[in-house]
Amino acid sequence: SVFDKSGLGRLVPEIIDVNPNMRFMSTGGTYEKIKEILGNSYGDNIIEIADYTGFPEMEGGLVKTLHPKIHAG
Repeated sequence: SVFDKSGLGRLVPEIIDVNPNMRFMSTGGTYEKIKEILGNSYGDNIIEIADYTGFPEMEGGLVKTLHPKIHAG
């Protein structure tokens, strides 16, 4: 996830061009922004962290990735 999403519109498509199988794992607003950038073609290129871990974001969105599936690799 990123705080400043202004460069994602250029970065995400370039990453996909280099590696069409790239899979982004992201939270909330960044997840939505990447889906918007990729449009209907996002398919398996993005997964929301909550879907991966099986746990929703905590209220307020401040603690998103403190889960063993993320930190333990």
